[in-house]
Amino acid sequence: IYPNASKAGHAAQWYGTDPANVVTCPNPHDPRTVWRLSDDAAHFVSRFDLLTADIVQVYAACATRRVDKGVGHLLRIFGKLKAKGLKVRLILALANMTNVEIQSELRHEISDAGLTTDEVIVPGFVDARFTQETPHSLVCELARLSDVFLFTSAGEACPLTLIEAMQSGCLIGVNTAVPAMMEYKPPGAIEFLLPHQNNIAELSMTTKETAHSVAVPGSEKTITGEAAYDRQITTIAEATINGLSRSHFYHSRKTAFRTFSTEAIGARLDAIFSL
Repeated sequence: IYPNASKAGHAAQWYGTDPANVVTCPNPHDPRTVWRLSDDAAHFVSRFDLLTADIVQVYAACATRRVDKGVGHLLRIFGKLKAKGLKVRLILALANMTNVEIQSELRHEISDAGLTTDEVIVPGFVDARFTQETPHSLVCELARLSDVFLFTSAGEACPLTLIEAMQSGCLIGVNTAVPAMMEYKPPGAIEFLLPHQNNIAELSMTTKETAHSVAVPGSEKTITGEAAYDRQITTIAEATINGLSRSHFYHSRKTAFRTFSTEAIGARLDAIFSL
């Protein structure tokens, strides 16, 4: 077994064998070893298969303020992403999860968005140590695996989580309804307009039918409430997919995660030794 194919002939000569007997297989090298992740972070990576997910996001908030922080919006967006055939993982690092009623409500909200608790990972559901708070160190470790940070909050003064997300190198999405986000946002960020979750009924937008990507004259119509909200959520999901599709950083990371993970290399070795 040799780590690359380009020198397989040299390896065969060195070991005095036929080149056909040289099988290539790289060494496993994934974030759990490269970044020396803590045991807790490595557990989340392995248990929820974060390395092979198409889209990963970490979102920290207080469970009692999750409506103000737009958690419901985020669940709907990830539900749309899943409906488009993507393997999604949304890590909701929620504090103040000790209330049983809050836990029950959150489980229903996840289900109503068409998602499961394997796709929406709430540390407080996984380990009782994290019901009151997910350690900042663990949030930061998992955030390094994030592909996007869609900031759906309805109000911020100094969005520290946005700054942290920007430092992770992931695709950023900001709510234009929050002025502070617009002050802090990086160039190239996705911009969207989302109301407070309690004000969805007031949402209104004008839509047009298109034919061959050209607007059809006289096809304008106004949609409101839930219909307008669903259209906006769909638009955000599509913008997220388009943004990631143009990111070389995203594609190179995903290639490294999927190709050189311990599990991927282990599967290749299993196949080799089964010959």
